[in-house]
Amino acid sequence: MKGFICAVVISSAMFSIGSACALDMQPGEWKLENTQMHVVDKASGKVVIDKKNSGASKLLCYTPKMAEESKKIAKGYTNSLNGCTTTFTESSDNHMVNDTVCTQGKTKTNAHIEMNKVSDTEFAMTMKMDVDSPKAKMETSQTLKQTFVGKDCSAASKSTVKP
Repeated sequence: MKGFICAVVISSAMFSIGSACALDMQPGEWKLENTQMHVVDKASGKVVIDKKNSGASKLLCYTPKMAEESKKIAKGYTNSLNGCTTTFTESSDNHMVNDTVCTQGKTKTNAHIEMNKVSDTEFAMTMKMDVDSPKAKMETSQTLKQTFVGKDCSAASKSTVKP
């Protein structure tokens, strides 16, 4: 179960990377922090995780090319990659909502993500996700904060950039 929970946390970070691209974000290094996470095992109804300010974070590199491409995203835009399809239901410079469905092997994930621009250096995100895998069925809700670190990306954040 612990390994499955880690997969949920990692999946959340990956959804967040794709979601951030719809907003007016300056290129550079960003820190994505998990500020609250609530995970429920759907079969038992048991709360598996209920943490605030867990300290879990990931550095992300947002390139100038990503910033330029994000301007093409509008309400109704759909993108598919690596078994996941994301549909933007709202998209502006300051507010974004999308729904993502992933099927990877026998695991299916549905995520609803809402992201708001707080300032030029901070974004707030809420995410609700259902995960259905052979090992478990989970329901998660998260709040995340994304803050600007600097114009130059570190080696750690560059590893998040897909060619």
